[in-house]
Amino acid sequence: MGFGPKWLGWMWSCISTTKFSVLVNGVPAGFFPSSKGLRQGNPLSPYLFVMGMEVLSVLIRRVVEAGFISGCSIQRAASGLRINLAKSEIIPIGEVEEVDEMAVELRCRVGQLPAVYLRLPLGSPNKAASLWDGVEERVRRRLALWKRQYISKDSSKEVRKVAKRFFVGGGNMEKKAHLINWEVVCADKEKGRLGLRKLALLNKVLLGKWIWRFACVKEDLWKQVLVAKYGQEDLG
Repeated sequence: MGFGPKWLGWMWSCISTTKFSVLVNGVPAGFFPSSKGLRQGNPLSPYLFVMGMEVLSVLIRRVVEAGFISGCSIQRAASGLRINLAKSEIIPIGEVEEVDEMAVELRCRVGQLPAVYLRLPLGSPNKAASLWDGVEERVRRRLALWKRQYISKDSSKEVRKVAKRFFVGGGNMEKKAHLINWEVVCADKEKGRLGLRKLALLNKVLLGKWIWRFACVKEDLWKQVLVAKYGQEDLG
């Protein structure tokens, strides 16, 4: 690349004079040289990498031009990834000529601002009310999913009936006579029973854990929201 011997000597000194030392029980154990790399934090490292990459690229180009090796252009066929042109748009900024022709050439649509990029609004004023429409809709959907995770008391009773039929009917979900009281079945295993959990008691236990957390935590966001909405005295 045309560097002189003096410059090459400087670079070799940066690489060959690097030494390290480790602490053994808090005491330095002597220095030892490094076979690769530069001094820690030396800004020459990325520059030397770029220059080495350029030299390697020139050598590969010469070998290809001489006919010793040949490559193959596979591009996206190697991974199978392709651009979804049906979801791609050209959004011109300002006055752009021949936008429609460009869209036809690239086989995509012509869009305009404001738009959504990576699920974030793009090109809208920060104080515009329409900017947050998508965010509000996502919050509503998320809250709806959370609400579905809870079941009513009637549904809880139905789940308990299904569990009874499963154990009494031998897995066939048939309605048969209960030879053993369900309370006995749900008794502890130490008493020779199955130790099945009762949904009502399990719900009370989980609620008790949340009450305990509410009394213990101080700065959690969910507690601050509850206190701000209902007050500390109403929640205990």
